[in-house]
Amino acid sequence: MKLVTPLSISSGDPTRGHDPQQLVAKIPLFASLEPEVRKPLAALIRVRSYSARQFVVWEGEPGGTLFLSLSGYFKAVTTGSDGTEMLLSVMGPGEVLGELSVLDGQPRSASVIAIEPGELAFIDRPALLGLMASSPSLAIGLVAVLAQRVRSLTKRFEILSRQDVPGRLAQALLSLAEKHGQKLGQQQLRIPVRLSQQDFASMVGATRESVNKQLREWTRTGMLRRETGCMIIADMPALRAASGTP
Repeated sequence: MKLVTPLSISSGDPTRGHDPQQLVAKIPLFASLEPEVRKPLAALIRVRSYSARQFVVWEGEPGGTLFLSLSGYFKAVTTGSDGTEMLLSVMGPGEVLGELSVLDGQPRSASVIAIEPGELAFIDRPALLGLMASSPSLAIGLVAVLAQRVRSLTKRFEILSRQDVPGRLAQALLSLAEKHGQKLGQQQLRIPVRLSQQDFASMVGATRESVNKQLREWTRTGMLRRETGCMIIADMPALRAASGTP
């Protein structure tokens, strides 16, 4: 798969046509901030566009920027010493990216790559830390984001350690459906994120062949189907049963 290097910050309109105040208001992390904090924040925030397969950040590079997704989907991946890639999370509109390095000042713990064209708002670490010092609600909000990320990863590794490939794959699909799913009917959900079989394999710690085999079996039984590159869960109760989730 061809991957594209990060974009440099372009000159011109730093918010790419977005009204700064409205931009801050529609980002969940910032929406409930005090007016005296939101105004200076709006002056500091910038927007950058990414194409599909564009790297946002590289694992191991300095982490001096907090990103917030405005559109499109992005994946966080890490690579082991043997070159094996693990997909840690998929993030969509409204979500925060890169919070760990911004908070502790350490290098990026994972690479972030655009799955499809999208836009990210961003703010540099020194400006963000200055605002956090004057706004406890902003600091608490970022800590809550980090805590949720830790909880999610803890659950992921627990599932990886105790379930077989079908169970892990079913859990991954349920997690994507819960986070990003669009209801199509009483028992059907569309996962709008276009993930490849290799993405699913790196998400559940399995080979692409074993994931392909299981997805084909679930498609044959009518539990799943593909439409325009997206996964449709046609039978949620059956998928929950496959995952071992009540």
